[in-house]
Amino acid sequence: LKVIAAPDMNYAPFNDRTRVRDAGNRLTPTELEAVNRWLNHDTASLGISVKDLCLWALAPRDAATKTAILLEYLDNQMPYLTPVIEAAMGHPALAGFFIFDEPLMDIAFGQIPVGREYYRRVKALDGYHPVFVNCNPGIHTCPDDWFDWMDLVGIDPYWAPEYAGTSGTIDYVGFMVRQATLKAERLHLVPMTVLMGTESSGVLKRTLKPVEQIGQTYLALIHGTKGILYFCYPERAQIS
Repeated sequence: LKVIAAPDMNYAPFNDRTRVRDAGNRLTPTELEAVNRWLNHDTASLGISVKDLCLWALAPRDAATKTAILLEYLDNQMPYLTPVIEAAMGHPALAGFFIFDEPLMDIAFGQIPVGREYYRRVKALDGYHPVFVNCNPGIHTCPDDWFDWMDLVGIDPYWAPEYAGTSGTIDYVGFMVRQATLKAERLHLVPMTVLMGTESSGVLKRTLKPVEQIGQTYLALIHGTKGILYFCYPERAQIS
């Protein structure tokens, strides 16, 4: 069994400590309070909730302000992230580090510079293990220079029969994986695929059937992915 560790989701002390002090006085007091409140909930991380921070709490702000705030957040978290990385890097089961989930690749959101800095700091601590970033499907349409801060690039072509549009069609997984694989190989990156493990959310009518799970797994492998992860929702017991 190999594990991809997510440093900023693996340490425990989420509490009321200040995560951003805004030394550059870029934010109003109300914005600063909202940012720290957002960053203190139990799923806050550079890899997940910080993208929502850009979309909502800092939505009216320009990219430079968002980048500065996120870089300060990274600075403030490194004393906590460093021991996690150092503890994991010597473990024989470690396959790499997961640093971002579905980043907002549009530079207007200011996440790419933060991703590059996070990548640099992880590599400074552990230059051996690869860094994994999971992106939305459709990366084949993005500029090549958006992907210079990862070694393993993944997409999550979540398929379910109830999905409307192309994401519910039988060839969705195969098509998206093939396009992502061609992109990754051209950039000398390792293509990875995150498949729907059970269900996308409670709004869908049923979980994937075993034959569907087998089918999408083989479609991903046939179309070139080098690694597969499954995104599972554990909140409900599976009866069948």
